Amino acid sequence: MNDAHARLHRLLRAARGEDAAAPAAAPFGFATRVVARWRDGPSRMGDAPELLRLVRRVTVGAAIIAVLATGGAYWQFEEQSDLGEAYSDVYAFADTAIETGLGE
Repeated sequence: MNDAHARLHRLLRAARGEDAAAPAAAPFGFATRVVARWRDGPSRMGDAPELLRLVRRVTVGAAIIAVLATGGAYWQFEEQSDLGEAYSDVYAFADTAIETGLGE
């Protein structure tokens, strides 16, 4: 820990000692080159292929999630209906017992 602390202080002292001033303006013709490249870019569509790829991936992901959610909802519905059928006989038996006075 102490060695790392000493190295950090040495690095910070070295960084503080550097007084080279950065140029205030861009090199001559830089703006012209940027505008020329912007106008004559490698493709007229710009970032459209990357954007289309992103939209395609998001769409596929959303479709997968929708299919999984639909499958889960269907499974839950089937599970619920199976439970209802199992208890329907018990309820019918209880109703019959109440109506006939089986407990008296």
